[in-house]
Amino acid sequence: MLLDIAALNQTLLQSRQPIVVLSITLANIGSPHTLIRMPADPTGYAARLYAALHEADNLRPSLIAIERPPTAGAVWEAIADRLTRATSRAD
Repeated sequence: MLLDIAALNQTLLQSRQPIVVLSITLANIGSPHTLIRMPADPTGYAARLYAALHEADNLRPSLIAIERPPTAGAVWEAIADRLTRATSRAD
């Protein structure tokens, strides 16, 4: 699930089930959730993304929530596009 920071915080507050969060902004989150901090630079973020998703999946959470990344710059735009497509559901 790809969320802006406000929606991400709201989701964390409302969920009692474990959520793994990939975030640039958040410094910590409460139990039962797990935070995976992501690099703030686009090249580092892109390099870390798939390993972070694999790590999150291995924790078997009820949800993996990803903070919507910035879109300023070509690399950020490519990351945001890939995450948007990966988290979209085909109904």
